Amino acid sequence: MTTLLDRSPCVGVCDYNKRAVCKACRRTRDEVRQWKRLAPEARHDINLRALANGGKKVRRKLLKPFRE
Repeated sequence: MTTLLDRSPCVGVCDYNKRAVCKACRRTRDEVRQWKRLAPEARHDINLRALANGGKKVRRKLLKPFRE
């Protein structure tokens, strides 16, 4: 069974760059708006990008369930 990272990577910063990408979690403005409607697999893919490109707070939040 595969574990999906489908929880929100939001850390409450929500500051967007010129390309409408959040500087903290690295999601686009559209991804943030549609988050609850996205399939778990789509959220997982976005979270993999957030893990690779986001900051320490994002990684800590997404990986927290695996440390407990």
